[in-house]
Amino acid sequence: MGDEPQTTTDTPTAEGEPAAPAPSPPATAPAVDLSGLPEWAQAEIKGLRKESASYRTKAKALEDESKSELQRALEALEASKTELSQTRTELTRSKVMTEFGISDDLADFLNGDEAAMRAAAEKLARLATDQRAASLHSAPVASLQSGGTAVAAEDDWDPAEVARQVRAAASY
Repeated sequence: MGDEPQTTTDTPTAEGEPAAPAPSPPATAPAVDLSGLPEWAQAEIKGLRKESASYRTKAKALEDESKSELQRALEALEASKTELSQTRTELTRSKVMTEFGISDDLADFLNGDEAAMRAAAEKLARLATDQRAASLHSAPVASLQSGGTAVAAEDDWDPAEVARQVRAAASY
């Protein structure tokens, strides 16, 4: 019975499953008293610790630098998204204005998404049509006839100017 092999945690079990791994050493080694070591070993350990510290410092600096690069890239991405959104809004506004015949001075009234812009443009177009119809009802008959021109307001009408225009037209 002393000839039987003993299984340890380092060898696989009979079923072929690996055993639990050995515990890893802690991330920071506890401080060890180096006074019992020779001078050359103490100097070598101190040098290696100093070198290791410089590598940790460099790694930290590179990590911070890459984070700042990532931050700059994220800010540029956000700026691009904002610009794209504004460009799409302007394009939609322009398309709706063209479709409904809205003038540029009324563009400020078209805000929101495309559906909201279309609804506002439809109302503006309806109002503009109603105003044109109302002005046609109040316009003199001359403005409705072929070749006629609208009569100017009473303040702007100059009979001498009208007579000069008639004489100029008759001299052909």
